[in-house]
Amino acid sequence: MHCLSRIRSGLPLLVTLAVALPWGAAEAAEWGWLPPNINSAYGDEVDDLYLVIMYLVLVMFALTEGALLVSCLLFRRREGHRARYSHGNLRAELFWSVVPAIILVWLALVQTDTWAKVRERFPTGPEVYRVQALAEQFSWNFRYPGTDGQFGTADDAYDGTLVVPVRTPVVITLASKDVIHSLFLPHLRVKQDTVPGLRIKVWFEAGRVPCWDLTRQELALLDPEDMDAARVAVEGFAFQETRVVDLESREPWDEGKGLWKGLKAFAYAPAGAAARIRHRGATADGAHGEAQYALHSLDVACAELCGLGHFRMKSRLFIWPRDMVDAWMAAKAAQGADRQLAKKWRRIYDEGHPHWNQD
Repeated sequence: MHCLSRIRSGLPLLVTLAVALPWGAAEAAEWGWLPPNINSAYGDEVDDLYLVIMYLVLVMFALTEGALLVSCLLFRRREGHRARYSHGNLRAELFWSVVPAIILVWLALVQTDTWAKVRERFPTGPEVYRVQALAEQFSWNFRYPGTDGQFGTADDAYDGTLVVPVRTPVVITLASKDVIHSLFLPHLRVKQDTVPGLRIKVWFEAGRVPCWDLTRQELALLDPEDMDAARVAVEGFAFQETRVVDLESREPWDEGKGLWKGLKAFAYAPAGAAARIRHRGATADGAHGEAQYALHSLDVACAELCGLGHFRMKSRLFIWPRDMVDAWMAAKAAQGADRQLAKKWRRIYDEGHPHWNQD
């Protein structure tokens, strides 16, 4: 009886945990557990599905672990009590088999439309911005169709960074030169494996432009209208990474403090005599102090362990207004193709599978 009373007194705590933990998970996106979502096409739906699954998992975790703790208390070894062996309970076994099956079927039905939008309903039409991505140990390579809109022609642009326009559907065709890689764009909720010998497509639409707030020294994701109204440095600022002990005081890390390696701090500092500042769609030279923001980039990672040099498998994603992307593309075309990069595509795409360039 004493044991049962202790269990009853602990039930409110278990119920509170079962409710509070999933609620905390639902707020996790706002607390920084997830990077901000800038995929305006389907990013919110992916986040909602993630949080629903997290909620269910945490509820089941609290219930099963609570049942385990209760069983440990009720059926612990005690003097004068003999062990009772059970050969199973058909009702209990049906319950914990049928209920999870119902939950999984419900999740499968709920996510059907989101899955179709992400994996099957690729955008089409002249407004779609297309990119070819070629992964290899250990780098990302990207090819752009140039002004004629066709791959495999003389004005193709090649680069090791991913440059896309804001508020434009982007379709990336993935291929691998050697082993399995995985394109991971956390802020766009994109993660897709690429397998040698296969072409795999992903798509997204970036709704905001990543910039760096020069006053607060932190990432700012601006709507195109807000970026147009602000003064954004497109050149003239350099990204810096330092280690500090205290992010508030910005106290430098001291080697003599032992094994504590401090925290990383990021900032942009003036570089060069002047800055190129974009405002109201026009770009002109100006003083560093006039800039409110600096153009920033996001991570392009490989989420597949693709070899011992996997840590080097990274690139940068730039999201710009369309006129800036077109100007960058024209400059790349005028510069001429990088022979080494062009050679990779010529072997795999243009000569090996020329039909891959047609869609």
